[in-house]
Amino acid sequence: MKTHNIILLSLAVVIIVIGTLAWAKPSQAPDGITAEPAYEEQTQALIGTWRGEGHYDEEGTIWYMLYSFNEDNTFTLETDSTYEESGTFRIVKLYEDGSIDISKNYKDKERTNEMHVVLTDENTIVIEGAQLSRIIAD
Repeated sequence: MKTHNIILLSLAVVIIVIGTLAWAKPSQAPDGITAEPAYEEQTQALIGTWRGEGHYDEEGTIWYMLYSFNEDNTFTLETDSTYEESGTFRIVKLYEDGSIDISKNYKDKERTNEMHVVLTDENTIVIEGAQLSRIIAD
């Protein structure tokens, strides 16, 4: 074989290998949740039940939200109104300041929403500007 044929064959093999690696799918967890081992620490910090509350108006009408994030990447949201959510979540982005973006799938996977979460400390998070405190079981 001539030298230029060997070089072309080697180049083709390298391109095929790089293309295969570039198109490889990430590992999948149950229910299509993408496993992101790099976000494991942030996921564990988020696990638990969190409550936030405030006032709607000057009369003191109170609102609240109660988020529960579970080990199996499921979540529930309860509010003072009849609005509720339940579904799956995954962390999709980690920022340098330690805050994260979470993608939520709910309503039988018909709805997807991303939200920004700041992990302030082990007992406080801020979700889209609303501060929530961890509920610690007795």
